[in-house]
Amino acid sequence: MGALILTLVCGSAALPATAQEFQIDITGETGDQVPGTVSFDISSSSGTQVYNADSSFSFTNVAITNFSSSINGAPFLSATTATGLWAKDVSPFGGFQITGPGGTLFSTETDLATGIAIDPNAPLYSFLSQDIFPASLGGLGNLNFDSQVVKITPVATSAPEPGSLPLIALGGALLLISRRRQIAPKWSADSDTRIQQPFD
Repeated sequence: MGALILTLVCGSAALPATAQEFQIDITGETGDQVPGTVSFDISSSSGTQVYNADSSFSFTNVAITNFSSSINGAPFLSATTATGLWAKDVSPFGGFQITGPGGTLFSTETDLATGIAIDPNAPLYSFLSQDIFPASLGGLGNLNFDSQVVKITPVATSAPEPGSLPLIALGGALLLISRRRQIAPKWSADSDTRIQQPFD
């Protein structure tokens, strides 16, 4: 029984992860050539994700957290939570936009001329894990912003994947049942008293 539980729990750790957070860090400059930065996190399992056979795709209602930006070293726009819209048509061109409580926080055009292999079962995860987030013209609030350097970093998380939670719960239940059986009382054949002894 113990071996079975260990197998279930250990097996759950080997499940492939398709949900991942990514931190996006962008440096660039405004239309007046003033340096600026943009940073935010993306949850790859959030929103509605559609990837088509013609290589067009759309990611709507993507969960954006920890959005912050600066212009010439001074804090500019920020938001704890926001939503992202990412779309590309059949051509290499598309766009990405982050919207917060006060309106558009950040937007950028996309030009994906290079080939991209996207897993239809986890399109946003496979898209971001290829370190693809093109640097291009866009906007930061009401300013023109030229994204020049983009860095994508996977964010480590200790939370188990959703698919592993049922296996962990099952392992815990089996362990509890096993321990109860080991200390369950059984009747003595010679008397009406109960003898506390484990089953063989």
